[in-house]
Amino acid sequence: MKKRNRHSLDIGKGLALLTQLAISIIVPMLLFVFGARYLAKKFTIGEWIIPVAIVLGLAVGMMSAWNMIQAMIKQQERQMAKKTKGSHETTLKEAKERLSPGDKKFTKNIQNSDKNEESEEED
Repeated sequence: MKKRNRHSLDIGKGLALLTQLAISIIVPMLLFVFGARYLAKKFTIGEWIIPVAIVLGLAVGMMSAWNMIQAMIKQQERQMAKKTKGSHETTLKEAKERLSPGDKKFTKNIQNSDKNEESEEED
């Protein structure tokens, strides 16, 4: 039951992200088009300004969507780093606790030999 709820939660997050991206692209384009129509009527510029407004609005919307995606990626990377950091530390602790006395001596000997090699390199 929990897997199903988690899966539907992921779908909900995906739909919310998709909606945000669509809105961030469409709204600037519409604002530019309505602004261009207003300017075309007010100053009798002509209708050529509307395609220019569409392109500019689309460019601004795409930059906005790109920034939103980059922020989401950074947020997910931070969350993954927190999860892996905590799980890695607990895994190391568990592994050290599971070592038998013979394994502990072996790892201690390896650590001592590594220290000896480092000291020899410094000389």
